[in-house]
Amino acid sequence: MIRKFQIMRKNRNNKRLIAAIAVFLLTVICTGLVSCSSKDNESVSTADENLVIKETESDVFPEPVEKTWEKSDNALSARYVFTLEELCERLQDAVKDLGVKVASFRYEDWQELSKGLVDDNGVKYTTYYYSTEKLAFTAAVEDESEKVMNIGCGSSYEMFSNEDEDFQVSVLTMSALIACVAGGYDIDDMDFMYSLFIDVTKNTTAIYYNNNIYLADYDTKEDSSVLFMISAADERILKDWSLIDYREYLKNSSEM
Repeated sequence: MIRKFQIMRKNRNNKRLIAAIAVFLLTVICTGLVSCSSKDNESVSTADENLVIKETESDVFPEPVEKTWEKSDNALSARYVFTLEELCERLQDAVKDLGVKVASFRYEDWQELSKGLVDDNGVKYTTYYYSTEKLAFTAAVEDESEKVMNIGCGSSYEMFSNEDEDFQVSVLTMSALIACVAGGYDIDDMDFMYSLFIDVTKNTTAIYYNNNIYLADYDTKEDSSVLFMISAADERILKDWSLIDYREYLKNSSEM
């Protein structure tokens, strides 16, 4: 059975964390980039039968098959080990292996969104976006190292709430795919990441799991967006930002 997603409320306590992660997908979506893709970008379907994921009942917590993060001087003290181009290559391979048609993740389709940005620790970075007909992807990249700090997937709130369930599944599944690739997990762990993102929406803060922060942010106002993102983070962030460890979250949920 597909685990259904329903927006309950906006995550009110995520503003500071969103500012630290510095993802500006809201601007991309709300200015119509999702529905008006570049002519150079291929038109892709957002409903694919290969994207159906079943909810896992397993108590096993997957571990990365490779370490994909490293220390950094940025606000979250970590970044991914790959450049945006290298991440795109990984995503392309994953999409091909799954046989899906939702997005191609060609590096040449990404465009610069905001340049000359500086985080709370003084690290300079640039944000990029890539959009299909209905989905938008964004990434923040450190200027000096050229390494990816975070990456997100989303759509406009109006589109997300008005489209059929297949579209919602597509958004969440693409987010789960990105989480597996960026986090260094096996693609077979997508069902776990899918459930994790749904659980994120039930909380007023982000969730921390194995040196990654998982965040869902949305607003029910007109011209707003629904955004799911993942960011590399050092373990100290778990305490400093009062985040929920996913293992503890599931343990507490099972005891209720």
